[in-house]
Amino acid sequence: MKMKKLVLILVGIILISFGVGFLSLNLNNRHLSTSSIDSINLFINKNQKYSEGPNVNEEKIIKMEGIDNIDIESHLGNLNIISEDRKDIKIHYHGNVSENKMPIFKANKKGKRIMISADTSKNNFNNIKNSNLTLDIYIPKNYKNNMKGIIYAGNIIASDLELDSLNLTSYAGNISLDNILASNIKTSTNAGNIKIDLDKLNGNLFANTSAGNIKLALPENSNFSLDASVSVGNIKSDFPIDDKDEYNTKGTIGNGENKVKLKTSAGNLSIKSK
Repeated sequence: MKMKKLVLILVGIILISFGVGFLSLNLNNRHLSTSSIDSINLFINKNQKYSEGPNVNEEKIIKMEGIDNIDIESHLGNLNIISEDRKDIKIHYHGNVSENKMPIFKANKKGKRIMISADTSKNNFNNIKNSNLTLDIYIPKNYKNNMKGIIYAGNIIASDLELDSLNLTSYAGNISLDNILASNIKTSTNAGNIKIDLDKLNGNLFANTSAGNIKLALPENSNFSLDASVSVGNIKSDFPIDDKDEYNTKGTIGNGENKVKLKTSAGNLSIKSK
């Protein structure tokens, strides 16, 4: 079974399972407790005892001259994006997989683009569920262009980046961003929480999750127009809001020059001022 289909099945099982819990809510009360939402990602965060298997330890270094785009795709495992004082990009793919079915790791430079992939789609389900893999991407601090990352099952962590655009997707996993400066930030997950903590808002921000919480922290002097919505859950904001009801919040903070759009189908939204 291909990885995309597997992840969709897993997500479907999760949503169906928690749908039973949702039915027990009062039909006139669409609020969810934090504990209910946090349990959606139990399979992501739980400590597992992984079976012993082949060790994955692959590393590649690529020169960054003339690079405008970095594209990352990993079927399974966590993604860490780290900014360093360096002139090249270092990719380290490591961990363990069960049985003898090794993932296919590739990292190549093509024109002005670096393409990184870790493919486990040919592995069977038992191999997937007993895997523990991590993809670490070390990029130069002076890289200011575009980055895109897609993880089918795993968490994404990125910090201390200054880019033109950052686009991160995890079909089943959490996304955590800290101190990111970019003209456009886009994050999306089908089943997982999104946490974004910015020291400065200098562009548009989009965050979407089908099942999970979104927590956003911004400086108190930020300028943005807010469009936040939940289908089942709560919205809390430290910033003054013009138009607000239980499930939709819109407003202009400061001069409103940056757009912030947050959406969750089943989860809580929190917008903190710091």
